[in-house]
Amino acid sequence: MDVAVWYCIPSIFLFFYVHYHAVSSEAIGPHLYLLLIGLLSLVLSRLVLYRLIPDRRVAHIVTSCVISAVLLSMLLYYGLVLIGLGSWARVISWDLITSYTMQLPGLMDSLGVPVYVMFALFAVVYVALTYATHAYIQRFEWVSRVLPVIPGWLHLFIVTAGFAVCSIAVYRFMQSPPVQKSEPLSLTFFPMFAARDLQGHAIDKIMAQKLDRLEDAARSSYMAKKEGLGKRNLILIVVDALRPDHMGIYGYRRNTTPNLAHMIQSGQARIVKNVRSSCGESACGLLSLASSKFVYQFSNKPFTLQQVLRRQGYQVQMILGGDHTSFYGLKELYGEVDSYFDGSMATGYYVNDDQLVLDHTGRLPSWDGKPVMMQFHLMSTHVMGKRHGRFAQYAPSENYMFHANRIAKNNDKHINFYDNGVVQADAVIHDLLAALQSKGYLKDALVVITADHGEALGEHGLYAHANSVREEALRIPLIFIPYGYQSGLRGEFRTAAAQVDIAPTILAEFGFSIPSTWAGSSMQDTQRKSYSYFQEGQAAGVIDYRDPENLWKYWFDAKSGHEHAYNLTRDPMEKDNVISQVASGLKQDWRLQQMQLMPGIQDASHLRRE
Repeated sequence: MDVAVWYCIPSIFLFFYVHYHAVSSEAIGPHLYLLLIGLLSLVLSRLVLYRLIPDRRVAHIVTSCVISAVLLSMLLYYGLVLIGLGSWARVISWDLITSYTMQLPGLMDSLGVPVYVMFALFAVVYVALTYATHAYIQRFEWVSRVLPVIPGWLHLFIVTAGFAVCSIAVYRFMQSPPVQKSEPLSLTFFPMFAARDLQGHAIDKIMAQKLDRLEDAARSSYMAKKEGLGKRNLILIVVDALRPDHMGIYGYRRNTTPNLAHMIQSGQARIVKNVRSSCGESACGLLSLASSKFVYQFSNKPFTLQQVLRRQGYQVQMILGGDHTSFYGLKELYGEVDSYFDGSMATGYYVNDDQLVLDHTGRLPSWDGKPVMMQFHLMSTHVMGKRHGRFAQYAPSENYMFHANRIAKNNDKHINFYDNGVVQADAVIHDLLAALQSKGYLKDALVVITADHGEALGEHGLYAHANSVREEALRIPLIFIPYGYQSGLRGEFRTAAAQVDIAPTILAEFGFSIPSTWAGSSMQDTQRKSYSYFQEGQAAGVIDYRDPENLWKYWFDAKSGHEHAYNLTRDPMEKDNVISQVASGLKQDWRLQQMQLMPGIQDASHLRRE
């Protein structure tokens, strides 16, 4: 009976974990084994408690409280895992749990939930669990009945041997966590063991070593520009989950970006349209931006934009909203830098509050004349970013983080919530650039504003990000604003560009050579490329640039077996899947491109047309 009750909650969780999130069923066995170790530890603890507490009634109460605390922790953990999978397609890490626990008031405020309501809910659930557990123990308790017939020496031996077995099992788990089987506890406590498994695309050790050797060769052969030649500053601003079609400067019906619009009208700024990220979430989007690589090309030691500019004599400073330190090793992805600051290092702020970026920037010294790259990360438009009331121009608004809000089908509230975040991001960028200008960093500089990925706002029944390769998840803005010099970016760009093209474009603008291993090409180069690539989880595909009159997007979902094809020139929001109308030769080209470059989804047994 104890075993059946113990495995009830985990069984429900594993059903959702495997069935709804495309996780391998190999995760079930290791997780059930770890839970068996947990059950054994709980039974041994009960043996100790009933020996230490002679009063049977008191022992029942204490045991009920302990078991209820364990069950509540289990419920909370499973809930966080499913939230993590639904929000950013990853099992939540222990570092992230502890980080957000310390930021709980700010987190609840950003989600619009009073802290006292959350604690009251936890208390109610805990009391209910304790009551149910106590009733169960009174009816089915066997420990107190067994103890009187067990000699003291045998009881001591059972407890000691049992805890020894549990300790050995825990040690083996820590030494060899089953991350490759996607067991959730191992992914929580050892996220970096699976760091190269980005978006469902696992890079095996042999491939990683080969790619690392190529990156090392590119590093060693890279020639820096001679000293004494003008080297202007780079200000790279990445706004998390910023959609271009919700920005006034991209033609949105609302004037959500008045400050950017003013800068564009009065300067030489260049807005690039039709730019797409390599995926729909932060880790691979930021790595793709930094390394000019598509997801299938990721290695363990990429030659990043930050490293290139350090070779060129730049100081590289990272000032980032959000917790990049705990969020699956994002800090490590950037490579070696001269100074690093993110939300996890700020005291007195909610980790996703962009005010901490502004305040840290305000404390910077004036520019000393040496070339510098500054990368900023803003969270104003992220679903968990802090919204400040003074930017709430559109009402009523409602955070769409919670599924209960989404099924209410009042999409206007969600759009208002997101648009208020865009208004706030526009104001933060304005204040950020004003601070940098006052300190001299913009005397001779290029400002680049972009995003790591897009955001779904109910289109195709989806919200947030890390859940699709739809246009709303992949389209990102790209704005170049030169300060103090005449830019070479004023000509016409290609009809479409990829996230991997941003870093090469920056280097070309600065007159620096582009590393040989980078997949992107500078947008100053008018030569038309054939394809770019994208993927998210089990879906991956290509953008076909070959026909200047028709921009095609093809992708295949390995989970459902469905093919998708959209003429983005005529159908920019992917409303009409025309895969059945595409010529067979063209489809074969797309399939070959996708299958040879996306080995992680080649195991689909067949293609099924919608």
